[in-house]
Amino acid sequence: MNTPLARATGPAEKPAVSATENAVRILHTSDWQLGMKFAALGEDGQARFREARLAAIERVFTVAKDRHCDAIVVAGDVFDDNLLDRQVYRRAMDVLAGAPCPVYLLPGNHDPLDAASIYGKAEFQALAARETAPVIVLDDSQPREIPGRHDALAPAFVVGAPLKSKRASEDLVNAVAEELRSGAGAHHTSGDPGEAERRSEADGASRANDLGRGDSATAAEWPSKGEESIGVESLQGKNWDARINVLVGHGAVEGFGRAYDPSLINVAVAAEACRERVMDYVALGDTHSAIQLHEDSAVWYSGAPEVTAFLEPDGGGESNSGKVLIVDIAVDATRPREQARVSVEEAEVGEWRFLALAADLTSREDVEDFLAHVESLPRKRQTAVKYALSGALSLGDNAYLEDRLEQLKDGFAALYPRERLMNLKTLIDVEQLGEESFGSGFVGQAARALAARSESDGVANDALKLLFRIHSMNTHGASSPISNAKQGV
Repeated sequence: MNTPLARATGPAEKPAVSATENAVRILHTSDWQLGMKFAALGEDGQARFREARLAAIERVFTVAKDRHCDAIVVAGDVFDDNLLDRQVYRRAMDVLAGAPCPVYLLPGNHDPLDAASIYGKAEFQALAARETAPVIVLDDSQPREIPGRHDALAPAFVVGAPLKSKRASEDLVNAVAEELRSGAGAHHTSGDPGEAERRSEADGASRANDLGRGDSATAAEWPSKGEESIGVESLQGKNWDARINVLVGHGAVEGFGRAYDPSLINVAVAAEACRERVMDYVALGDTHSAIQLHEDSAVWYSGAPEVTAFLEPDGGGESNSGKVLIVDIAVDATRPREQARVSVEEAEVGEWRFLALAADLTSREDVEDFLAHVESLPRKRQTAVKYALSGALSLGDNAYLEDRLEQLKDGFAALYPRERLMNLKTLIDVEQLGEESFGSGFVGQAARALAARSESDGVANDALKLLFRIHSMNTHGASSPISNAKQGV
């Protein structure tokens, strides 16, 4: 079902469902990358950015509580690395302890289930063993029942496709889908509770005791509620077929101009499996912008809850991060073979922005327009800006630009030139090289020597611009060419 996208704006009750529908609401998020470093922010900005990522998770939990979500699925890269700073780890565990509902953590390529896996710590087992709001690591592909849905018509399961190393060797999502299709929980294989129970016992049963992975369930634990309780004739025995599977995966998908790679997730195959009700929704992580990947609305990237990369001037780059997805899934128990009804809403949780700016400057007016745009940006303390400038300016206009940018810099999380894309030339005016600008002594001689080399030598050009700024400030102070605007403190 292709449901129009809407933005979640505040607390809301779950959508109305009929007496014959099994419904679940999950919050889909991914790529928290707790502990992520961003060198361009500097020491102060980095510390605040690290804290902001933790605060974003607390806002995720608030949204889940306000929107009455049954569970939260985190589709990979919970942590930026398995080797995590002690302070970040301690604070992350404190945040996870405040989860308002069951949370399912999928290991991704940043925090895979390898020998150094952070998920091997005993503290994760303790969080998983909690009676209410357990935090469960999806360390295998066994279906895990979402607890606490006591009035539900049928169970709902979360199924993981965890990464065991930083690079997968196959399409893990559809490999797990094939496991479900072949009998480990697939909807269409059997509606016989006894068969499901026998299969569970044969597989070793007791999933709940395996590394605190959460509740497992068999069909025998979900007897039909009967036609009397729900008022539908011949519903007996259909409840197990109305169960819901949410598959959680992490990785790049086919398309987007990528070369062939066996690990790429085939979205079309995953969507077809949802139509067949092998699973009902595929929650993906890896790309940090929220993206609907199929017209059925059954396969999505959630994007990161807080920004991780720059939004480019052309709209590319990280264009839709800072979001989580509220996903409602409903299956009609009277028609359990029909595709689940899925609707998805975006909810805004991010506060930081990374912006890449570009401008062509050929006059003082162009300079003023660019500076006005930079100065107008909101939430400067949570905004990092890198800029690429092209064009040509006089020594005076260039010095004025650099002076004003230097003044604005301290207000931002980061403000810096994108060196490899900078192509702003300096026009050398012969008159500016006379005594009036540089004097007749050594400074003037040095300026003229640099000017002679500046057209073909970028270092000489930069040196001439710096010399002009320093000499103007020392000689003319507030009346210098770089000061034709109000000076900062």
